[in-house]
Amino acid sequence: MRKYILLAILTVLLLTAAFLTYRYLTYSNRMEEYGYELMEKIDAYKTEHGLYPKDLSQIDGVEVDMECNHYKDGIFFYTLANDSTYWLEYFLDAEKCRGISSTNRIWTDDYVILLDVDSDLELDSDLLLRRLILHHVGLQRDH
Repeated sequence: MRKYILLAILTVLLLTAAFLTYRYLTYSNRMEEYGYELMEKIDAYKTEHGLYPKDLSQIDGVEVDMECNHYKDGIFFYTLANDSTYWLEYFLDAEKCRGISSTNRIWTDDYVILLDVDSDLELDSDLLLRRLILHHVGLQRDH
């Protein structure tokens, strides 16, 4: 009898872990797909207006609520670093975020730490402070 109970508990734990892994991976894939769509819209905005948008309220399909940019069923944070570089990021959970730079277009983990991806890009202290504040605020929001 103990074997069956232990087997049942182990099965439930494995199924729960598989489900959570599946949800995590599908959420991440969906958010990255939305992120690429947003980047296309941001790039189209630049083509039309000659510069990147100051914030995402100028992009069709994005609803802005404070610092959160709602696009489809995801929330993105957008930072315009200079005339040629911006970042998008989303939070996977309370401790981990993924982000992408307009220059390298590769999603990376824990993006806030990787702001200096482009060594020739000089970020001013106000921008760095804003990113850290957004990171902190984003961790406290219910996504």
